[in-house]
Amino acid sequence: MSDYRPVVLVHGLLSSRVNSDGLMARLAPQIRDWLPGVYVKEAELGTGRLEGVVTQSLLATVVPNSLRSAQHRLAQASSLFVSLDDQVRELCDVLGRDSRLSRGFNLVAHSQGALVARGFVERCGTPPVHSFVSLAGPHAGQFGLPFYAPPERDSLRAAGLAVAAHLASRRFYSPALQPRLSFAQYWRDPFNASAYEGAAFLADLNNEGPGGSNPAYRRRIAALNSLVLVGFERDEVVVPRESSVFGFYAPNSSEAIRPLRRSPLYTRDLLGLAELDARGALHEAWADCNHTGPSEIFLRNHVLPFLNNTLPPPPGDGAARRVRRILARGLDGILQARFDI
Repeated sequence: MSDYRPVVLVHGLLSSRVNSDGLMARLAPQIRDWLPGVYVKEAELGTGRLEGVVTQSLLATVVPNSLRSAQHRLAQASSLFVSLDDQVRELCDVLGRDSRLSRGFNLVAHSQGALVARGFVERCGTPPVHSFVSLAGPHAGQFGLPFYAPPERDSLRAAGLAVAAHLASRRFYSPALQPRLSFAQYWRDPFNASAYEGAAFLADLNNEGPGGSNPAYRRRIAALNSLVLVGFERDEVVVPRESSVFGFYAPNSSEAIRPLRRSPLYTRDLLGLAELDARGALHEAWADCNHTGPSEIFLRNHVLPFLNNTLPPPPGDGAARRVRRILARGLDGILQARFDI
């Protein structure tokens, strides 16, 4: 059995374990090549609902590709239409029931999955997470229609999409859509701060909601061995792309960016990020790629170093070794005494 710490992968919006084009699906075999024998778990949320509808083995036998396709479609629908609070609860349940993760693991997540993964860290706390690597996660919010972000901010197309984002904001904050559309739960209109603060999921996760700060969230983030924030330079989905490293639009602007270290999240240390930064445990990297993900070379250089660690010995293992040594010495003494006779 490998001593490498297990790795859990969490997929992003409209992706899944069976989607060979997904970033996490490509990353899983790479990690197994880098760390021979490591336990890699691809967390799949929502596909368990397929059970009871059809017998998986029968479906796979009759139409071999249908099960894989159904799982992918179900995961896509779940990622979009199941509330992020429910997705976090399911992730807590799935990881909590896996005995191979009980001594801790490293967590890697992409896009919206990074918010679900961070929800696990903050709300569950067990099994413990050692390093958390976030790839293009919209941690400070989203203010741009997904899949339609232009690469340049000063184009006519960008202006048109900004207008569309303003018009969409009212809908995304509505009680009808908030619990039913996942990305509405991290939508953040820089021109409507009060609506964002009332949007339960992200405001709560960032300790910026009306309910006040949750000290457990801050404590669990600050307890990470490493928090790695990776942004994609040509990201066409996360808007603004600086949200991947907790940057966001300045209040009342859709152009000026306020970086993490000038935001109240950092200056008031609402989430423990300043504490992580002070001890050198907050890391930032940028990959020259779009939202589909960086090259294997980039991942090897900027992700692998945070996964290449081993588990501590199991509790009581040191005491067990001492008992074995004492028993062995006692047995040696008995044998020696009999030999001398």
